[in-house]
Formats: sequence, C-alpha cells, structure tokens
Amino acid sequence: MSGGDERDEMNLEEFIHIAEHAPIRYNGDVHEGVLRAYLRWTRRYILTEDGHMVMHNTIDIGNVSVPEREQRKGVFRGFLEKLERTADQFGRTLYVENVLNPNLAKFLSARKGFRLVPDADNLAPCFYRTPPRSEETA
Repeated sequence: MSGGDERDEMNLEEFIHIAEHAPIRYNGDVHEGVLRAYLRWTRRYILTEDGHMVMHNTIDIGNVSVPEREQRKGVFRGFLEKLERTADQFGRTLYVENVLNPNLAKFLSARKGFRLVPDADNLAPCFYRTPPRSEETA
C-alpha cells in the first residue's frame, strides 16, 4: 500500500473522495458491479509524440478485469466513461497501462482523445488521454 489507506472494496466515488484528499498519490482496488480495477491517483512523466517528457497528474488504470461472460457488453466502456468525466473534472490525464488484451488496445486506439504512449511496449502498449482544456497538467 503506497500513498494511502487502501480498503478491500470501494466504488469509484469512494476512491475519488479519498484520493482527492491524499497528499500526492493514492492507490486502491475499485469494484463497480462485475468490474474490478486497480487505480492510482498519482503523477507520472509521459513521453509525448514530439519526444518531450511531460509531467502529468494522472488517474492510472493499473489493471482491470471483467468476467468473461460479461465482456463485450459495455461494462468497461461505462466505467471508462465515468473515469473520463472524473479525469476531466479534476484536470487529470487518464492513463491505461500495459494493455494485454488486443480487443481493448483496438478499442482505446479508436476512442476519441486516447493516444498511444510512443515508447510503450508493443506487446503491452500504454494509452493516455489528456483533459480537453489542457494538453499538459503540471
């Protein structure tokens, strides 16, 4: 547990409430219906397409799981939309790390606002989306 008092189960709203009051970062397991995600409220450098390393305040999706029987039914899409609104509200970049599922990589590649991290591993690419009003958040 780095940066916060993790609880075994919390929903996204509880995570955000705790994270926004954390000094620098907060990590936690979030449960939304059948979806389980490990999130971080943190800062990270991201290599931009023009080759610059820029510090971003981020909400990171470290991992996410949805039972196979519930996949391709919009469960992750709904969760991602909530995270996008939250990231926008707090002026944070949304960062999805090490995408192992090729369907999810295609989905994020096609989703408006998401960009591939240029130095990301091709086998497990990372994607990010900056808030609409700001390309950089220091």
